[in-house]
Amino acid sequence: LMMPSLPTADDLLPYLRRIDANRWYSNFGPLVGEFEARIAASFAGAGDCKVVSVSSCTAGIELALRALSLPAGAPILVPALTFIATASAVRCAGLSPVVADVDPRSWLLTPEIARAAVRTIGARAVIPVTTFGAEQDGAAWSAFARDTGVPFYVALPSSTFDWRITDGLREIPIEERDADEVRLVDGWDGAAV
Repeated sequence: LMMPSLPTADDLLPYLRRIDANRWYSNFGPLVGEFEARIAASFAGAGDCKVVSVSSCTAGIELALRALSLPAGAPILVPALTFIATASAVRCAGLSPVVADVDPRSWLLTPEIARAAVRTIGARAVIPVTTFGAEQDGAAWSAFARDTGVPFYVALPSSTFDWRITDGLREIPIEERDADEVRLVDGWDGAAV
């Protein structure tokens, strides 16, 4: 299992004291605004960047899809190997999830597979997933979006966010995990099936 990089109690204490001093214990407090501004600043080269923190990746995907103002029922490409939440976010946005095959070697929905879907079914957005933590090719997905005009959305788990990053466009990987995480499952070393 991947172990998240969690802050220590001492790291959190100054924030908890500020929350208590402000008497704002829930959404939209001053710390949330600071958090969103800090993330937006890391994407300074992206133009007019808006950041909204949400309760879950599912909510974030739904909001991102709603912001596209697509017609009801528009096809959105999702991988066959994913959680139900991926398709649920599409449905909650009033759109139609279209399940695409994944690459048999990487288990990922790839830009190449997505290009074919855009040509054949007219997919209006793509939600690739980092299956078992496998790394998506950020440069290939950026080229896909540039060439097709079709946006893609990939989750950024909070446990992988690095506050030392100063340029989010250049420095934030979509996912980077050891390949053994996928290959070594419960003692199986992948040598024989």
